[in-house]
Amino acid sequence: MLSLRSGMKMHSSHFRIPAVTAAVLLASGISGAASAANVELYGSIDNGLRVTAARGIDGASSQTTVGMESGQWFPNLIGLKGSESLGNGYSVAFSLENRFNSDSRTFLEEGRLFDNQALLMVNTEKWTVAAGRMEGLSSTMGEFDLMCPMEPFEGGWAEAGGGNVFANIGLSANNAVAARVRPIAGLTVTGAYSLGVETEKPGFSAKRHYAAIGSSYQNDRLWAGFTYEVLTKGDAASKNDHVFKAGVNYDFGPVRAFIAYSYTKNHTWWGVNSDSNSYMLGFTAPAAGGLIRTSVQYFDGKSVKLADGTDFNADRTVASIGYTYPVSKRTTLWGVYSYSHGSKSLNRNSKSGYTMASTEERAEANRSLVSLGVTHFF
Repeated sequence: MLSLRSGMKMHSSHFRIPAVTAAVLLASGISGAASAANVELYGSIDNGLRVTAARGIDGASSQTTVGMESGQWFPNLIGLKGSESLGNGYSVAFSLENRFNSDSRTFLEEGRLFDNQALLMVNTEKWTVAAGRMEGLSSTMGEFDLMCPMEPFEGGWAEAGGGNVFANIGLSANNAVAARVRPIAGLTVTGAYSLGVETEKPGFSAKRHYAAIGSSYQNDRLWAGFTYEVLTKGDAASKNDHVFKAGVNYDFGPVRAFIAYSYTKNHTWWGVNSDSNSYMLGFTAPAAGGLIRTSVQYFDGKSVKLADGTDFNADRTVASIGYTYPVSKRTTLWGVYSYSHGSKSLNRNSKSGYTMASTEERAEANRSLVSLGVTHFF
């Protein structure tokens, strides 16, 4: 299953830049000199309306809001990719991607250029080595993502794509190195490590460090993959954050079925470090020139005994259905509906014996979303 979200390589304008270095190498008589470099300009603009109907918390009135929301399916992104052949099967490449808010023309991360990724890579047919700033292996975005095909909504549209149901380490790692090997057709094995997620903190041990390994396999009908990620907290008193994800999808023709599972240990859920299991069952099917997407997700949080003697134990169920319709090769219309229900510490009415999540967090866990919009790729 080809995922549009990972890599953002689907639509690009490219132009040729004379390679001065190659000319110098050729003039010097060095064998295997590089050819002219190819540079691609690409990106996406995603915008639409979102209607949020939050059920009342602890007897309060329900609230419905309507607003414009950018980046619901794809992030609004401008990217540059370039590559240059070194001969003998080797090449050097770079990738620079910056996310922005199309509804307010601001950077998604203020004050940071190329926030999504900034990578320098060396490639062969069988392997890639990269260094720079990168997204995590299960982020559903970036050069080294493995898990975007894990579920029907490709990580988009809030909880429809697993937000606050399936854990995400939730960072772009600075000072990162990554390696990807392709030992046989369809099989990819990837590892990554950050020498320090933050750049401003002094000392190696004071920084948070990201480490991950994962693999995926794909053929004409089957996709299967997993990731295991660890984030050290940079604090001797804090335990490391562990996130494992695995998923399979299979094309039964015309219906494609999806199954996914995630386990977390010491992950921060609604302000409390706890363990959890998450499950997902979903399907996609073509209809009237577009694609129907649907899934049911269940989050099962493990009970944590707090200092006051109460338990924090959050459960959440999300059901979603959506439709994407490509009006051209570069433009897609979409609509998605999600229904979310929280229980125990996420129940909309306070429960005796439980520490309740905040009012805002319970409102998010007990709401319905309707999203309508358009995404254009360039």
